[in-house]
Amino acid sequence: MKKFFKNVLILIFIFFTLMTKNNVQAKIAAPKEVEPLIYNGIKFTAPHNHHGFIEAWNNDTGEKLWDLKIYDVFIFMFERDKQ
Repeated sequence: MKKFFKNVLILIFIFFTLMTKNNVQAKIAAPKEVEPLIYNGIKFTAPHNHHGFIEAWNNDTGEKLWDLKIYDVFIFMFERDKQ
């Protein structure tokens, strides 16, 4: 019986050790802030909260002129219709 509990404790220890290691390796740094490009009174940006898009804004009025999807963002384990 003691051997059984010892083996269970070893398995639990190994499990939590591996889980902790994976969580640490999964963290990545946030992307660096990039200044928007201003050309002929139009400000071009690529916002962090709108992945895969670029936006054009009127620099004088602040009005959004257009946005364009450049690439698809694939999120693992999400259904295709939810992305």
